[in-house]
Amino acid sequence: MIKNNIRGMTFTELLVATILMGIVMIGIVSVDFAIRGMQKNVSRDTFVTMRTSAAMLDMAKNAAAMTGDQNNLGFNSNPLTNPDRFCFREDVNSSGGLNNTPDDYKDDHWICYQQITTNISKCNNGIPSDCPAGSFILGTAVAGGLSILFTPDSIAQNSSIAISIKNRFDPAQAASSQDNPEVTMTTKVSPAIQSF
Repeated sequence: MIKNNIRGMTFTELLVATILMGIVMIGIVSVDFAIRGMQKNVSRDTFVTMRTSAAMLDMAKNAAAMTGDQNNLGFNSNPLTNPDRFCFREDVNSSGGLNNTPDDYKDDHWICYQQITTNISKCNNGIPSDCPAGSFILGTAVAGGLSILFTPDSIAQNSSIAISIKNRFDPAQAASSQDNPEVTMTTKVSPAIQSF
């Protein structure tokens, strides 16, 4: 009779191999979840940073183009009645073209920013005033998160505008490092056309 030397795997060996494969699969799945979680956090943080940067750049550009003098500054805000609205006068017409009349303020245009709840609206007005409903929404900020401070300096002839925006991925919700990251950006601008 011929002896069969082919030996199969025992039940114990099959059980150990199955358990080891299960452990490897759990490790792969947990690494996948960790990578997806980090990717979500990074993309939310990047999104809120880019959105806040875009609003900051627009405000800084218009603040730098502000025109005025010691008697007529070219900056308008009323912290008592409407602390969430700021306007800059620029030597441009209503379509955005340059007027090239720096001494004549009657033909200038006002660029206004107003925070309404968590939205920052931008509008172009003939006079400094509130942005009408349906104005262009430039970005978002947490409630009270937009501040612009104008500091005139007639002695050194070097006025400055400090702009600060505090924003979150969802500005209406509380900050959370993972689900609702918060970003605060601040810049200081010296208007190019200030004649004191």
